[in-house]
Amino acid sequence: GDPQTVHGAGPSTAHRSGDPQTVHGAGPSTAHRSGDPQTVHGAGPSTAHRSGDPQTVHGAGSSTAHQSGGFIAQGAAMSDSPLPLALGYITGATHPMYHLLVSIGLLGLIASFHGILLVAGRTTMELGRARYIHHRFALLHPTRQTPMAALLLNMVLGVLILLSGKTSEMITLAALGALSIYIFALVALFVLRKKSASLDRPYRTPLYPFTPALALVIAVIAFFAMLYFNLLLGLIYFGILLLGSIYFRYTTMRVKKTDVHGK
Repeated sequence: GDPQTVHGAGPSTAHRSGDPQTVHGAGPSTAHRSGDPQTVHGAGPSTAHRSGDPQTVHGAGSSTAHQSGGFIAQGAAMSDSPLPLALGYITGATHPMYHLLVSIGLLGLIASFHGILLVAGRTTMELGRARYIHHRFALLHPTRQTPMAALLLNMVLGVLILLSGKTSEMITLAALGALSIYIFALVALFVLRKKSASLDRPYRTPLYPFTPALALVIAVIAFFAMLYFNLLLGLIYFGILLLGSIYFRYTTMRVKKTDVHGK
């Protein structure tokens, strides 16, 4: 029925409900409560489980907070999977909708892996053939005829990205790149239709120009929305484009000089 404070040099644990509480300890600290604000301070790992109000966890070691009905204070770790986290917050981790979403996400992840194996390796191989990167990445396996060196390069890059702990930022950068490709491709469609109207087109876009115009508007809105909410990553993305343009210009000039001297 009143405030309570626990001080200890070793592990400290407090279980309570109904009023403010503070736990201080040099070792690990754990607090389980419901109904009001709570602060946990500890030099070791700290864990707090709560429901119904704000909570702050302070610790020199690792800290974990599980909560429902409130918010986690500033400084809490962000999640790489916010959609399942948000659905679990609403329905609970045992609800069928939660498991359905996780299962669909897992299938999408497997499909992405297949896409990387089929596309990324061959894209890297073509860069090697065009001599924008080392020609060894254009080599094929003698028996299976797969771009072995290019696939190994993509595998190494993927492992490094995972080990960086910045997968959410990498995904955002990749999404900005994908939206840029969509925008350029759709603009190129309109330009090509105007400049080369007589070209043979076995496939024609349905409901042209409304379908590509709608897709272009959506892509532009999505691109600038991502820039608005990820300004720093947007600056990094444009920096990568600038460096890539300089590298492209340099390698193009080098290839042209090689071709001239070769002839």
